[in-house]
Amino acid sequence: MIGEHVKTFGKYGTYEATPVLRASIMQENLKAALKLLKPFVGKHHHLPVLNNVLIRTQGARLELVVTNLETSYSVQIGSKVESDGAITVPFRTLNDITILSSPERIDLLVDIPTQKLNMRCGTLCWGRVRRRGNRD
Repeated sequence: MIGEHVKTFGKYGTYEATPVLRASIMQENLKAALKLLKPFVGKHHHLPVLNNVLIRTQGARLELVVTNLETSYSVQIGSKVESDGAITVPFRTLNDITILSSPERIDLLVDIPTQKLNMRCGTLCWGRVRRRGNRD
């Protein structure tokens, strides 16, 4: 499945995209990791990037990283990684979606053209978690 093409339905029609990051993780593990990082993510109106979380793969682990410019905090979680990659997304959006998800496996997929994180948990699918600064 590495290098597998994924059919994406977007604002500009249907197109084929090669995933950059593809991983699966249990909802309760992601929820616990985000709970650990939450105190270190503040309301930085002057630097919105500080409200983001970096999601990247490290072997068979998913690493979540936040920073306050002085110190960075990271949590590594066991996951099934099919394709390596990294993306930053707004922490609050990721946290809210994770809390609303059912306690099942969450599939994460990032594709190159849209720079968008797609999340799927059971029958629910979110495809609007975008990198900060990108416009629809």
